[in-house]
Amino acid sequence: MNRKDRKGRGGEVLPAIAEPERKVPRRLRVEGEIFEQMSLAVLALEDPRLGSVTVTRVQMTDDLRLARVYVHSGGSEPEADERRQREILKGLSSAGQRLRRTLGATLDLRYVPDLRFFYDTGVDHQRRIDELLAEIREQK
Repeated sequence: MNRKDRKGRGGEVLPAIAEPERKVPRRLRVEGEIFEQMSLAVLALEDPRLGSVTVTRVQMTDDLRLARVYVHSGGSEPEADERRQREILKGLSSAGQRLRRTLGATLDLRYVPDLRFFYDTGVDHQRRIDELLAEIREQK
């Protein structure tokens, strides 16, 4: 047994990586893992509606039963129109069970969380604020 390994409840040896990071809530650790896996899984989808979609963040409920997945379309237009946003969310919802199975196969959780998809408008707002600040700098 490695010096960093420890025994689990059933006497099995747990690797040091299984130890939770100190003072980091479990919900945040699971959010990070789901974010990584969802980013890869969404890229692997072959739905034409999801051509340039990226996962921007994931928020979990405290009981880890629901994951809110925020996505954004990396299109060239400053703001995606409402119809495009609906198409993206519809495509993700239709692939939801497949994405959930992928999460279940890659994550070691008792319950695979339900997935809810939301379009992240924060990126568009940030881009607009940056444009306004650039205009102010040019005027000075």
